[in-house]
Amino acid sequence: MPTLYNRLITLSICVLLFLPKTVISAPQQRIALVIGNGNYQKAPLKNPINDAADISRALKRCGFRVTVLQDVDLRAMEDAIRKFGRQLSGGGVGLFYYAGHGMQVDGRNFLIPVDARIESPSDVKYEALDAGRVLGKMEDAGNDMNIVILDACRDNPFSRSWRSGVKGLARMDAPKGSYIAYATAPGAVAADGAGRNGTYTRALLRHIEKQGLTLENVMKRVRGDVIRETGSRQVPWASTSLVGEFYFRATGADPAQPTRAVGVTKRQAAQTLNPEEEMWEMVQDSRSIEDYTLFLDEYPDSRFKGTARLKIQQLKREQKARPTTASLSPAAVKPGAGIESPGPGAGVVASDGRYAKYATGVVYDQMTGLEWYAGPDRDMSWYVAKSWVENLDVAAGGWRMPTVAEIESLYKRGAGHYNLTPFLAGVASTIPKDRPGISLRLWSGESVNAAQPAARGVTFPHGRAGQEYMFKNIYHHQRVLAVRYRK
Repeated sequence: MPTLYNRLITLSICVLLFLPKTVISAPQQRIALVIGNGNYQKAPLKNPINDAADISRALKRCGFRVTVLQDVDLRAMEDAIRKFGRQLSGGGVGLFYYAGHGMQVDGRNFLIPVDARIESPSDVKYEALDAGRVLGKMEDAGNDMNIVILDACRDNPFSRSWRSGVKGLARMDAPKGSYIAYATAPGAVAADGAGRNGTYTRALLRHIEKQGLTLENVMKRVRGDVIRETGSRQVPWASTSLVGEFYFRATGADPAQPTRAVGVTKRQAAQTLNPEEEMWEMVQDSRSIEDYTLFLDEYPDSRFKGTARLKIQQLKREQKARPTTASLSPAAVKPGAGIESPGPGAGVVASDGRYAKYATGVVYDQMTGLEWYAGPDRDMSWYVAKSWVENLDVAAGGWRMPTVAEIESLYKRGAGHYNLTPFLAGVASTIPKDRPGISLRLWSGESVNAAQPAARGVTFPHGRAGQEYMFKNIYHHQRVLAVRYRK
């Protein structure tokens, strides 16, 4: 019997050793830190406390172990971040949620504790928590996946008297294996909300517990809800470097048991993708010549170089087919992919011989073959402008940001408000006309280069049009027009 017993023990150990890892491994842990600050001495916020409480309850139902802090000072925030980092070192999924005041200074984002005493930009780094510190702790932990949700872009009372005029948060690049979600686009301001929750968090609570939705699908639905509820005044934004997929609640999953992230983890990605392949993954579907040029500059001997050069040639051919300031006659316009013409006079409500305005608000330029649609009459950063255009679905969609040449083709001295046809002048009706130094600035879709946060724009001052470089997160009389090509 002893011999048989020993053999059974040995066999049992062998079976355990060779069982698949998914059978013997423990469920992947989920850890969340949730902070809501609203009781500020200057400009208190009514929603963040409710936001933090409601989000924490939803996360617990999704299998997260949650730490909740409300109306805390800087020391408490710093201590919580350090503890959070230590917890994540055990692996799994980390989630950081913050609701409250936030601001950017010199391109860095800061989360404001309730006891902050801020009178000038130089005070911020001593009185507030650098959001980069949160990302740093997450990255140091080396866990599989991290999610950061910042509902921190409320109009900031501390910076109203500062000269910079920069609002909202700056864009942060997500470290590998991370997803950063903003309540609104970089440089823009989010609504605090009229009900129990902020506009963004209310939409997030609506979708976060729906089964079978990936993280990206949840955030897309949130973005759509917020855009509709705010009339495009607030456009949620995201920065991601995720490789695999994550479900808050997979289909049929027990909410008491954490659902394991599906796909490739950060450690696995490091073994399967080299920097060249990662960069190609990012640019391979781009519509920008600059992106492919930057890739070839970085990896001239890449195995993808042939495809990149082919993409550049295709995009250059498309650019040649587009109208420029030198081709403003109808005969010079080459037909190409675009929107079918609705037919002569169909739905036209006004015409001046060159431009025809339709009941939908679309303005057709008969000289260039371009159709235009005026953006909101309010200042906006390049990021907000880009998002507004991408989400525009008026008259069958297909809209994009214009090139510099396309914008300049609109300029006509004395044509109307800021030398722009009256049919599009609604984009700038609130900009003063007769004040020195005030100009209408229209964003183009052309970045200066991939390494700089600046884009080319066109100013419409009195008497001339001109190009200038504008930082993407700054806005002072910057507006946008959407454009598309008609067949």
